[in-house]
Amino acid sequence: MDRRKLLQLGSLATAGVFMPLSSKALVLNKAVHTKTSEFDRIRLNANENPYGPSENVKKTIAESLMMSNRYPHIESIPKLKSEIAKLHGVTEDMILITAGSYQALKIIGTRLSNGTGNHVAPDLSFTVLMRQTERMGCTWKKIKTNDDKSINLQRMSDAIDSETQFVYITNPNNPTGHYISRDKIVDFCRSIPSQLPIIVDEAYIEFVKGDESESVVRLLQELPNLIITRTFSKIYGLAGLRIGYALAKPEWIEDWSTWDQGGQLGVSNLSANAAIAALQDHKFLKSSKVNIDKTRNQFSKELTDLGIKVYPSWTNFMLLESGSFQERLIPKLEHAKIDIGIGRSGVMTNLARVSVGTDQQMNQLLNLIKSVI
Repeated sequence: MDRRKLLQLGSLATAGVFMPLSSKALVLNKAVHTKTSEFDRIRLNANENPYGPSENVKKTIAESLMMSNRYPHIESIPKLKSEIAKLHGVTEDMILITAGSYQALKIIGTRLSNGTGNHVAPDLSFTVLMRQTERMGCTWKKIKTNDDKSINLQRMSDAIDSETQFVYITNPNNPTGHYISRDKIVDFCRSIPSQLPIIVDEAYIEFVKGDESESVVRLLQELPNLIITRTFSKIYGLAGLRIGYALAKPEWIEDWSTWDQGGQLGVSNLSANAAIAALQDHKFLKSSKVNIDKTRNQFSKELTDLGIKVYPSWTNFMLLESGSFQERLIPKLEHAKIDIGIGRSGVMTNLARVSVGTDQQMNQLLNLIKSVI
């Protein structure tokens, strides 16, 4: 692979773009690769909030520039931990602030894997954690999803054996958009052996009902083997500021903090203060969900009316069957400077993941699809 393609792949991984696929499964030709330096492109492949950040967050960011000479752990990180603790009803020693949940998952994977055994996760999933442990010699037991791309919890449970080091679920799931109801995920978590870590990635949980009611955070006090990761990159619109967090028992958090960049110095004052403002801006969160739900549902209906299968989604993206037209669509996408995620191998063959943009952006994409089917 030449240097240019390596850089392209790096930009995809850094942005969290279409992570369910290995590098071989990604389309790396010029038709769909992410061009993060070009602001004129329509990015419908990174699951970003097209409406964010909010005006209140922008104001906070501007004010935080005056703190650029201060280290974040002195003031901003403690304040953010306090806000998160109040939101979730946990103690501050159960919180690890990281540069996005991406970094949290890599740290967790590093510390939970001893280079042997296996981990259990769906075959259609966000792969950062599994790839990290695979590099350390841990085998990914890929659990086949149901025909509707939903996660089969029984298969997940049946796959656990004496060599399993952890279980991982993204809920709602990326790249499928499928959501497991809180009651079912709670029952599943309770069924996992108490000594086995279970990681629930809730990067998109706010899209379900627009609040915390569907999160399993309250289980943390009951299940010491539970780990939850969250991010400000999605509904809060802070993907470019790289901030997220992990929630777990204090012993794990203390250990993981030593593997962070200098004890949480990987997050800036600007990012931490923006996250605080985002948590407090309930109006923006609700309006984002309403707008994204409306646009997603309309776009899904339009595609369905065209005879294209779209899988149900609770998130700011949707998975669709694209095999019948994707080769004709790719050059048109490049000409229009529109990026979507197209799968080429494995479980993503003939599938595409499309992020929800503005109504205008989705209409542009819809017209391109109409022109090739």
